[in-house]
Amino acid sequence: MTRFKPSFDGHKSAQPLRARESGLFTRRIAPAVLASMVLASVSCDEAEPAPLEQLPLSVALDYVYRHPEYVLVDPDSSTVESEPPTQEDAEIGRRLAGDWVARTLREENLDASDHVAWAWRSIELTRATIFSQRHPNLYLDFPEYVDDEGFADLAFARLVRGATNCHGFNFTLAMLLRAKHSDTAVLGIADSPDGEHEGGHSLAAIPGDGGWIFVDAWSDFGVMVLSQPVASDLPTWGELDLGPTEGLYAEVQYEHVVDHSNLDIEFGTRLDDEPDLGIPDDLPPPRDARDVYLRGRVLELYGYATEASALYQQTIALTCHDPSAPLCVLAGAFIERARDGG
Repeated sequence: MTRFKPSFDGHKSAQPLRARESGLFTRRIAPAVLASMVLASVSCDEAEPAPLEQLPLSVALDYVYRHPEYVLVDPDSSTVESEPPTQEDAEIGRRLAGDWVARTLREENLDASDHVAWAWRSIELTRATIFSQRHPNLYLDFPEYVDDEGFADLAFARLVRGATNCHGFNFTLAMLLRAKHSDTAVLGIADSPDGEHEGGHSLAAIPGDGGWIFVDAWSDFGVMVLSQPVASDLPTWGELDLGPTEGLYAEVQYEHVVDHSNLDIEFGTRLDDEPDLGIPDDLPPPRDARDVYLRGRVLELYGYATEASALYQQTIALTCHDPSAPLCVLAGAFIERARDGG
């Protein structure tokens, strides 16, 4: 079977891709061996990590096939939960998340020094990749928080799942911001004006002239500041005609933020080479509707929109006897987005 290199507008180019001589497309690498490969590729110099080679698509497909529970524990539950990966798999997942960032950046030519332009573009890219629970048709609960142990280890799993709450949504945004602005932060704001932070809301931010520039893909406002001197070309909180239903909290809540500085949003730079992005010939058959959906999500993340759409349709056929089934809802949302050209 000839493999084609996908373009990231969802169409294949006519350039064939051959599997590497290492045989990654015809045999699976044991997780422990793959994890050691991931770790060995990182420089011992923590201040100057060496650029990493992107992992083949086959690794991503195998990752979610071996452990679909990292993405979705119970496909029949409206409470969407992920099981934390083992240490070895966590390294692979983080590597795959960084690969997604690298593939996304290759298509972008914005000036990295223009903080605001990249903030807006990162919002667009996040919203084009996954859904937030504010989507009108997603009646699902996502009990995950930035201060959960191993939250960053599930970055790729959340991309594959395709939907999350504000914490996961803006963490994805922060990964993109961080790729061009090393001073990107993930902030937590209080649940209420009295300063209570339990649960709360999280968003990304970059430093402005004496204050934070808040960047929130989950909220309708997108980018804002609290006072004009921080960035004169951005709206302040008081100039936004929004309320809680549009994702804007009370001004005082943005004045008392928690900096989640211990949260790792750095997944390394990548070599400027051509990774193996061909679909393997020897994929095992899906075991159930969850496998079908997750395979479609992985393929879409790697640019195979046509193949992904077929798998979403198959997911719908398998699950939509119950229109409220989570997999039916998620697959339907991605089908609708593709139909609308989003």
